[in-house]
Amino acid sequence: MSRPANDGLPDMASSDRPSNKNHSITVFAKQDQRVLRVVAATSDLFLRSRITELAKQTGADPFFGTGPDEVKRLVAEKRPELVILDLSSTDYDPFSVAHELKTTFNSRLFGLFPHVRTELKKRADEIGFEYVVPNSNFLPSLRRVLLERAEDD
Repeated sequence: MSRPANDGLPDMASSDRPSNKNHSITVFAKQDQRVLRVVAATSDLFLRSRITELAKQTGADPFFGTGPDEVKRLVAEKRPELVILDLSSTDYDPFSVAHELKTTFNSRLFGLFPHVRTELKKRADEIGFEYVVPNSNFLPSLRRVLLERAEDD
């Protein structure tokens, strides 16, 4: 079977060449993939680095805010699939931020808390957080959630 001289493909047997049909399906699949966006409200550099590393591993795109106004702006701009709030933060009131994000943007919320502060978990459950986990289980839980969310999209 002959082919044009300038088709850009290396010389190989026709059975070794990828078919155009399969190639175009692969290209479209890559173009249709959506990057999962996550907004995290924290000024803790260690927590940011853990979230960033996990986001890279799971194909998510993380954005960080330190105060309520910055977090709300990021959520409005990025429309993330998940918002992470540190329920024990002293930098902002995570519960008022969560309430506003739920009512304004219907955000999916992921809260983390120290295992000894169970009252934080109860408050988060009352507000409607989808995920509330102790700090000790944060990374495995976040990984599972990100992978599940990526599969859903």
